[in-house]
Amino acid sequence: MKTKGDREVTVIPIEITHDLNGPKRVYNLYIESNERVTVKFYKSLTSDGLKKQCFEELGCFSTTDFIEEIRDLLTSKKNLVDTVKAALTLKQILSICPMNPIHMNVSFILFTKQSNESQEFPYNADTETLKMSKFTPDKRTVFITHGYTDYYEECPSSGECAWMAKIKNYFLEYDYNVFAVDWRRPANSINYFNSAFNTQIVGAMVAYFIKTLINTFSVKTEDIQLMGHSLGAHVSGFAGKRFNETKIGLITGLDPAGPGFNYVRLAPSDANLVTAVHTSAGITKERDNPLESVQLFGFLGNTDPLAHFDFWPNSGNGQPGCEKISQEFLNEILSKGGGALKERASCDHSRAHELPTAEQALRQPDSCQMIGYQCDSYLEFKAGECLSEHCFDELGCFESGDFVIEQKKYFPLLEKAVNDMKDDESKLWNNQMMICPANPEHSDVQFMLFTPDSNQSVTFTYKPDPKVLNSTSFSPDRKTLFIVHGYVDGYKGCDDYGNCHWMEKIKNYFIAYDYNVVAVDWHKPAASLNYFYSAFNARIIGAMIANFIRRLVQVFGYKPSDIELMGHSLGGQIMGFVGKHFNETNNTIGFISGLDPAGPGFDTYSLEHTDADLVIAVHTSAGLLKAVDMSDLSSFNPLEVIQLQGYTGTVRNVGDFDLWVNGGNGQPGCETTSISFLKQAFAAGPGGLSDNMACSHMRATELPSAERVLREHRDEKDTCQWVAYECSNYIDFLHGQCYDCGQDGKKCKLLEYMPGYWLQPKNLVDIKKGFPQNLYLQTQATPPYCLYHYMIVLHTSEVKYVGRIKFTLNGRKKVEFEKPFELKSKDPNTYNFLYTDSHHLGQITEMTIEYHKTIVGSLVKYLQILRPMTFIQSMSANDITISAIDVIFMSHIDKSVRDSYSSQLIPNTKDISGKGFNFIINKDE
Repeated sequence: MKTKGDREVTVIPIEITHDLNGPKRVYNLYIESNERVTVKFYKSLTSDGLKKQCFEELGCFSTTDFIEEIRDLLTSKKNLVDTVKAALTLKQILSICPMNPIHMNVSFILFTKQSNESQEFPYNADTETLKMSKFTPDKRTVFITHGYTDYYEECPSSGECAWMAKIKNYFLEYDYNVFAVDWRRPANSINYFNSAFNTQIVGAMVAYFIKTLINTFSVKTEDIQLMGHSLGAHVSGFAGKRFNETKIGLITGLDPAGPGFNYVRLAPSDANLVTAVHTSAGITKERDNPLESVQLFGFLGNTDPLAHFDFWPNSGNGQPGCEKISQEFLNEILSKGGGALKERASCDHSRAHELPTAEQALRQPDSCQMIGYQCDSYLEFKAGECLSEHCFDELGCFESGDFVIEQKKYFPLLEKAVNDMKDDESKLWNNQMMICPANPEHSDVQFMLFTPDSNQSVTFTYKPDPKVLNSTSFSPDRKTLFIVHGYVDGYKGCDDYGNCHWMEKIKNYFIAYDYNVVAVDWHKPAASLNYFYSAFNARIIGAMIANFIRRLVQVFGYKPSDIELMGHSLGGQIMGFVGKHFNETNNTIGFISGLDPAGPGFDTYSLEHTDADLVIAVHTSAGLLKAVDMSDLSSFNPLEVIQLQGYTGTVRNVGDFDLWVNGGNGQPGCETTSISFLKQAFAAGPGGLSDNMACSHMRATELPSAERVLREHRDEKDTCQWVAYECSNYIDFLHGQCYDCGQDGKKCKLLEYMPGYWLQPKNLVDIKKGFPQNLYLQTQATPPYCLYHYMIVLHTSEVKYVGRIKFTLNGRKKVEFEKPFELKSKDPNTYNFLYTDSHHLGQITEMTIEYHKTIVGSLVKYLQILRPMTFIQSMSANDITISAIDVIFMSHIDKSVRDSYSSQLIPNTKDISGKGFNFIINKDE
């Protein structure tokens, strides 16, 4: 015995060999004279050094295998620098000593949702003490364990909580018993390997404490979860290894430590389910910037698979915002000094313990989910080769690989730009960049049923209860309309001032015509900051609607052919996915109307004309450039060629016939690059700017309710109708090349949203044969948007000079307008001019035409002086000679009505006004 201060200590000589092949040295191990220690602390020595130490209740622990593992690791280095480092480290390794559990001061700190105060226990707390605690045996229990040089720290009165406190609060929200395992004393050894070895003893202490809980409260091991960071992950693994017959339920390793854990460590056999999240595993990473490919602190985490499921976020190292070798990092060191170095050194490693609380936010229905995909390598994952299917009961499976590749075509540099951001907000943007399937159970998609027999709606999930369906006023004898909104939208009804959302207006329209109506509200998945997240989930929403329809079929024997689907933007694409579910059964949906179906993300897999018996698409914001008639430069505004919102709608043919309203973009009243728009945007602020930007896209939602006004007067001969005409392109339509419905009437279609005529079986056959058919019409800026279309056909002798024509039409009222006159190579004896008016002009009975050459035309004429005979003839002849004019009324689907308002005009030989050429109706015709 020796005296150390006022204490007696026992001196025990222990032989330790620095080099197993070299001489032995004797060290004095000082152990405080303590009766409890002398009873429980035993030593077993051999000539090769310290082999084993045993502690009552916990068992024995050998350092030999651990030392041998580290020795092999370090002495395997070949170069001089590594050899020197290995020699220095070996000196530390050989000083490894198992700590006495009593002196570790490991605390088990209990938190429960029912108590505001924590309770602290030693690992060997007795049963009576535990019974007096706030522990609730019928709830799940989690143990959270920190890593090297860390400890449990409660939330400060102001400022951000430390990670263990955050995770503790996360589990408390879900009503867990939470134990924070604080083993700071052994975890803070200057010698990392000493702390690493002692994870075995701390793990045994955790297991001992759990077994006491089991004996005291009959807790089930499968209801226990262990979560540890770095060394704490291996503590959890060593705890799990001590349960052989009934295993721990779940172990989660947060970037399990690497050095010292090549063999004995966290393993899949340690629990029923073991997961590991690697965030600093490996010192190299594939990066565009070669400097950032070196991960200085990538050795902290373990590079080996350790679990049933090993997650490798961003390949397992080099987390976004944690770059160590970059100009930004160097600037931080200059401004912050060593603090910046320490913060960046642990950034990747610490990211693992930030993810659990990030997951808490992502549990919300409209949030992205952190989903890992099985893959052979990160490069293959980045290439989109490993994005597997996600399957949901009743809905089927969904594969996002092709969609992710398609997304990158639109914004090839966006992902890199987001990853290069270094501030905290970049974490949010990186999450938002993910394409994740929305869980149908958490998406809060609502199906609101309305019928003509009830003033109240009934709300269902996508799996409606048959008994509840039977109790509603749904009638299987009626047709049923499903309405679906698009991106960042939702069903909103009417406000206190009587202003109704477009879905409400359309619902009321169809209810008035004796339909069952189901409004589908999926606003949570539709509101993601990442449009492509919402776009991908259109597939899942479509499957949910299809499942609802199947319930109608099962409960009421309902025919899918009596179903009509109407969707705007992403909703239009959703309806295509609904229809695809019924194509497989040869029992197709009756009718789909796509209201400006969304474009981005739907280049290959989208709404198609085969998705229903009849599919129509109404395009209002398709294309970034508007087709403008360049022949009339006097009214040409170059700014209006650019359609800032033109990317929202698809430019593809997706219906049996596609109607391109005003060419499919740049709707009247929706100018986004004019001076008036800029003034309105400045006055209205961001909200007004957003509304104006979406104006053309939203015009598609306004047309159905506007049609209601027109339909109510449909039997009246003078009612305007949206008759669209087949044409090769919009410019040809504007130039009057497309005004004939054809002998069979198939070259024009009536834009309507209850298309009874076209749904007749005999007509459907012809429609399917005619795909694709592009149809054009013009509208005005205000409801009900309809314009009366007239085609004016001039029958002339050959005209040699360009000019302008002023038309004066006399019908129910007198109108005047001008049109450019261009020379034609094809059929130079007829010139067509399209004229539209918001008023019905009736039959045109008289017309006056004034022709004026442009400067170019006059110059061409007077250059004829170079040919004297031709010049004399041209000076004496009229610049234009018109033999007759046809005025063709276009705005009615009934040919007899069109004919009744059409007319042929002939020259008025009695006109002596001298003002142009006067024509009157040919009464003989």
